[in-house]
Amino acid sequence: MKEFFFFFLMGGMLGAAGDNFTDALFHNYFLIQENLSKDATEGNKTAAAGLIQAASKISPKSPEQKKLLAQINQAAAEVAGENLDKDRSAFGSLSKFLQQYLAAFAAASPYPVYHCSMINKTWIQREKGIKNPYYGKKMLTCGEQIKP
Repeated sequence: MKEFFFFFLMGGMLGAAGDNFTDALFHNYFLIQENLSKDATEGNKTAAAGLIQAASKISPKSPEQKKLLAQINQAAAEVAGENLDKDRSAFGSLSKFLQQYLAAFAAASPYPVYHCSMINKTWIQREKGIKNPYYGKKMLTCGEQIKP
């Protein structure tokens, strides 16, 4: 219920980036991020499928947007929910492409971006407060916020 309520509140915030499909895309991304921060893979495949479905409903308005959506889909397809290390690796690519998407197509991102210097990767999070998806419980608070 909490996730639905948050999703409802976020609805329309990324309207410039797409529409409610873009919101659904990020909702599913955040499910994966939160699972990985808990060292969990259960539900990642379903969330990745939801992300791909949401991305497929966004009508690209430029070749750049079309290319980024294809890259997002490809990275999300690699999140299989079977192996934590493989999911984390795919999540790194997914995060990179979604950050590029936000930078290019959102008027302003409502989400903070974090960086883990131990693995030199970034991720987007629903809220402030570090929940590192790359190291999970071992180093949950490793990282720094790099964008508000």
